[in-house]
Amino acid sequence: MSFTKNAPDEEAVRLLRYYEGLALHYDARGYCVCTSEGKDSRVLGHLMRRAGVRHFYLHSITGIDPPELVYFQRANFQTYRDLGYLTYDVMYQYSMWQLMRIKKIPPLRKVRYCCEHLKERPVPQQGRAILSLGVRKYESVGRRKKRDELEIASDKKRGDNIIMPFDNSEKRRIFETCYQDNQRRVNPLAYWTDSDIWSYSKDVGLKQCSLYDEGFTRLGCIGCPMARRAGREQEFRRWPKFKAQYLRTFGHMLEDRRALGLPVLEFASTPEQWFEWWLNDKAAEKADGNQLTLWGYAEDRTAQPARLLDDIAWELGVNISDLRLVPETKRQALDIMRHMRERERYPLHMWEEAVCYLTGAEVQFGDYGEIEAKDANKDRG
Repeated sequence: MSFTKNAPDEEAVRLLRYYEGLALHYDARGYCVCTSEGKDSRVLGHLMRRAGVRHFYLHSITGIDPPELVYFQRANFQTYRDLGYLTYDVMYQYSMWQLMRIKKIPPLRKVRYCCEHLKERPVPQQGRAILSLGVRKYESVGRRKKRDELEIASDKKRGDNIIMPFDNSEKRRIFETCYQDNQRRVNPLAYWTDSDIWSYSKDVGLKQCSLYDEGFTRLGCIGCPMARRAGREQEFRRWPKFKAQYLRTFGHMLEDRRALGLPVLEFASTPEQWFEWWLNDKAAEKADGNQLTLWGYAEDRTAQPARLLDDIAWELGVNISDLRLVPETKRQALDIMRHMRERERYPLHMWEEAVCYLTGAEVQFGDYGEIEAKDANKDRG
């Protein structure tokens, strides 16, 4: 069976019907359509309904989406419910503004804690369902013709090569198995172009959010560090109250960092200066490890261990500094790390660096996850 010889929409419909049996095996509700109701996920939902496959809709309330998109999503979800589909609006534990104060740095292109905590963490409402996302590769027509019909993404290492669930990336696949969180994903739009999306919307009369008519090419979280500066400035001109809220939160973060004795950027010692630095495209790529730190932990050198420690602190409901300073919390953190190591969610070197941070000792993980001292002569054979 081929999914590559027809028009993109026909391929997508065949794909969804082909995997429906597998989707029903994992969840009687069918596919879980993760949607923001932007242009891509709108097309995805329409293809689901056109294919006649069982599915339900899941929307993450981030609190920083454009108001027009929020109203559009609410109206669409009511329509879906009227048609007999299940819909879920999910709100996570913390808001964006609370997360920024917890992290004490703004989200950056390579430190996107916002995506993880506001969109990507598994929620009870999704159950064991196969997720379907409106992510795309932005490939040319020529490259689309050369693609494999079915590919399984099985990267186990965490790093720059990892694709976040809601990213558009050249590494996107039609069917993905995520070994980090045991999720399965179907991406029917993986090989669609922008032209495909808009042509399909026009052909089937699919209404899209009015913001596209105002010149916006992408709709997502206002101020997202993945967007270019020009796009972010356009957003803040359109929704100045969000800029004001960011500035207030930057001010709170500066107060918190100073109170804790954490470094403050010399050229960003006021909310306005830090906000301007944050908008800079280069700042989005890399923070200066000698000046800006994540809980005093240099971001450019130890972003991954910091992310691991953040996960553990989150699970224990404490600040990351408590992991090292409070003996009982440190013991609990090490116990959690022993169990989490079995999932291979992070590369081995990251675990060793994180344990070094907690214990102050040079250690490594044994073959079965136990923590042991490094033998300086072991590698000399």
